Amino acid sequence: MKFASHAVRKLLPPIVSCLVCNLFAAQPSSNTPMKDSRSADSSAGNSSSKPSELPSNRFRPIDMFDLETATDPQISPDGAKVVFVRNFSDIMKDRKRSNLWIVNYDGSDLRPLTTGNENDNSPRWSPDGQRLLYASTSDGASQIYVRWMDSGQTAKVTRCPKSPSAMEWSPDGRWIAFSMSVPDETKPFVEMPAKPEGAEWAKPPKTIRRMIYRFGDLRTLHRRRQYQGPDRSQWSRSKPGAFAGREANRLCRI
Repeated sequence: MKFASHAVRKLLPPIVSCLVCNLFAAQPSSNTPMKDSRSADSSAGNSSSKPSELPSNRFRPIDMFDLETATDPQISPDGAKVVFVRNFSDIMKDRKRSNLWIVNYDGSDLRPLTTGNENDNSPRWSPDGQRLLYASTSDGASQIYVRWMDSGQTAKVTRCPKSPSAMEWSPDGRWIAFSMSVPDETKPFVEMPAKPEGAEWAKPPKTIRRMIYRFGDLRTLHRRRQYQGPDRSQWSRSKPGAFAGREANRLCRI
């Protein structure tokens, strides 16, 4: 038993030294760069969260501001010219804008009739082709303007409280018909009595005459009913100068 313990004590130092040498040999040297697993994982996570860059030939959301369209072309009575609405976007105000442009029937002499960050629309030639009718917001609210094509002079011919639409010349070129939303002044079902001076009564009841009176988010619709005029004004051919349409339509003499 003593011999065995003495032999073990002799063998322990070389065994321990061998184990220590093996441990140091398994560790990398100080000159060898080490990669931190946490940094690798974080860099991988950052690369995955960063959106990939789109190719230059792909459409991006910001490109919406560069899109332009041509709408509402109107051919002159002699067929020589075409006036149309050029639609574009104002990137600084995030608004849709439009101007009037004119071009010859063969595509030559393309030039603007109106400019600026305004909304010019609904061009209509007069029967003789000497004037152009259109709506514009150049003075704030949308109003009707007339442009003399030979001199380029313009005149505002309306001061409407609401935006005009569906404009149309009369056959003789002396009148303009258009549609405009107007309030429907309806009388209540019951006339409420007048309260005495100094009395504190409850708020008057709200009368609802329409089947649909709320949106999905329970916001109450505007209490004033607005008439919807026809898509285009119509002039009576049997009676020159007479206008056929709903009462929301108005006449403007030129």
